[in-house]
Amino acid sequence: MLRAARDTEHDEGNHNRAQERLTPIPRPTLVCLDNFYSWLNHYKFVNFRLLLFFRSCWQGAAMGRFWRDVKGSVAVTMGVALVPLSVAAGVAVDYTRTAWLQTKAQQAIDAAVLAGAQAADANRSTTAQGAFAAAFSMPAGAAVTASFATNADGTFSGAAQGTIASTLMRLVGVPAMAVRASATATPAKRTPVCVLLLQPSGSGLTMSSNSLIDAPNCEIDIKSSGASAALLNSGSAINSSQVCAQGAFTLNSAASRASYKANCASAADTLGSALPAPPAASPCRYNNKTWAGGNNTSITVQQGDICGGMNFNTPATVTFEPGVYRVRGGPIKFNSSVSVIAAGVTFYFEDANSTLQMNSAASFSITPPNSGTYANIAMYEASIANRTDLTINSSSSGSMEGVFYLPSRNITLNSAASLNARRLSFVANTMLFNSSSAWNIDAVADASKRIYTVTPAHLLN
Repeated sequence: MLRAARDTEHDEGNHNRAQERLTPIPRPTLVCLDNFYSWLNHYKFVNFRLLLFFRSCWQGAAMGRFWRDVKGSVAVTMGVALVPLSVAAGVAVDYTRTAWLQTKAQQAIDAAVLAGAQAADANRSTTAQGAFAAAFSMPAGAAVTASFATNADGTFSGAAQGTIASTLMRLVGVPAMAVRASATATPAKRTPVCVLLLQPSGSGLTMSSNSLIDAPNCEIDIKSSGASAALLNSGSAINSSQVCAQGAFTLNSAASRASYKANCASAADTLGSALPAPPAASPCRYNNKTWAGGNNTSITVQQGDICGGMNFNTPATVTFEPGVYRVRGGPIKFNSSVSVIAAGVTFYFEDANSTLQMNSAASFSITPPNSGTYANIAMYEASIANRTDLTINSSSSGSMEGVFYLPSRNITLNSAASLNARRLSFVANTMLFNSSSAWNIDAVADASKRIYTVTPAHLLN
């Protein structure tokens, strides 16, 4: 029985394999065969009509097989699709090249507009063209140009446009692809700083008892990062385009203002390195000189080195002759309602002991030279390790103009002292205002002697 079963399985397997090898007879062929038997039964012999029948039957079966046969159709389909596929590939290649070039053009126009916006008004377009040429490398087959203009609102714009030659898209009549890029930037803002206080910690500026700084057209910068970098008490106020403190403001019975900016990046001290070297030291023209009492109603001080200090203790008009005064070894003190006139004068303080003090309702007017090596410089010094005071007391008043570069001095105004300081650039270590002291300030006229804060140019979205 086992053998019979195996034989049966063997026969069924052979049958199945035979069935798998059989090719199904197409329906038109079967129809033709049925008709063939019908013809044989009807005519009982083969004649011409039978031959025609076989021809038609063969043709019908052959054509049916042709329409149902899928062998070789991929080649036909690919042949038909080759043209649109080639065009699509050309589009992809050319658009990729165009997108790459447009990105490069946009990067270059951004850089050029920023460079132009930071330049002086008259040089913006020239600067921008140079920056664009440096940033944009022209590939083969491309022609791109840039143009720039200052807009009515003060912004600065640039546009780059041109073409890049097509490759495969030439086949469909597109010889070149357009390239466009544009950008607009706000120019760099340069705000003159009329007062810069350099002490890095503690209080850089202290004001009390209704003291006032009036500087509407310039900025006051405080480099202290302390919690009371600017300390304003008892109704004191600063009227300025901006008060920029790297640290914080402490306001005690003093109103806050939008112009008070804490945690602000203050201006760098660029003024010290721009000042000329002092004149060489020479023999002292005055050494520990004092004027007191008598009939000294008019005193003239000749140009030269002042050594060991100088004191004015008589109510006189003191006139300093034009020129540079090198002061060393002691302070210059004005007392007893002295009126000081120093026109066309520059004071150079050589050491920590050489300073200036105004007492007892003294008044002064200091204006620097208009030309020459020390043009627009009223007072200056090298930075000195020891910090000393420069004090104006007791209702003293003064008129100041020009550059006052005193990085080692703590400036104090006491007892209703007042200063009128139009056209000023003032650098000190600290400042202290007490008892209704006031200071009216404007920026120095000479732009080359100004300190600036710069708000960088930036692109508009």
